[in-house]
Amino acid sequence: MIKGLWDSGAGMIARALQQDVTANNLANLNTAAFKEDRLNFRDMVEGRLLLDRGRGLLSPERRLRAGFETRFQEGSLRGTGSPLDFALEGPGFFVVETPDGDRFSRAGHFFRSPDGFLVTPDGLSVLGTGGRIRLRPGPVELDDEGRLIQENTVVAEFRLAEFEDPGILAKLGRGLFVPVPEDTPPLQAEETRIHQQMLESSNIQAVEQMVKMIEQERMYTFAQRALRIQDESLGRTVSELGRVNR
Repeated sequence: MIKGLWDSGAGMIARALQQDVTANNLANLNTAAFKEDRLNFRDMVEGRLLLDRGRGLLSPERRLRAGFETRFQEGSLRGTGSPLDFALEGPGFFVVETPDGDRFSRAGHFFRSPDGFLVTPDGLSVLGTGGRIRLRPGPVELDDEGRLIQENTVVAEFRLAEFEDPGILAKLGRGLFVPVPEDTPPLQAEETRIHQQMLESSNIQAVEQMVKMIEQERMYTFAQRALRIQDESLGRTVSELGRVNR
């Protein structure tokens, strides 16, 4: 019976975790290039994920080990009209320089910093084949080979990376990913095209996520009911044993 209490309680925690993940997916419905998160119940059964609830943002290693999975299916492309918006078509990632090393992103909503560097909304430098991408004043165009052109001169070329198994990538927030282990070398992106004045939409399907939330709430209620029934049954058993032993 104690095992039944544990299983029911674990089921409640699992469904609550699923609700958290689904709610986060819905909250990022309109976030450029956001990728859907899912939970691997196999790892939850092994007890890994349950121990991490309430501990805040997990490290990349703990996130993958805890059963978080990211669905890397591409989102649709939408026009923005901004010359510094770029969308990727294919499996590649932009490479972004951070204080902790290179990180990878599908989100191509970039800006020109005051000193001319191409940066993310958080001010992180976007890397090209020659290092940080620095732009001149004036219009920017992208040619068919992924090179940035200004005044008929190539000023930079995007450095794109891809991974044989995207499943090794863990989310860091702010649209960034890191491979686990971190020293996993990326491959050169050969099958990825860049589109200017466009952004990749999230791959979240709102109706699908809403249906999941309803199902998860229902399963949580079932687990809660089972827990209550077992708890009441255990209470009666203890009470009866007490009377027998008198």
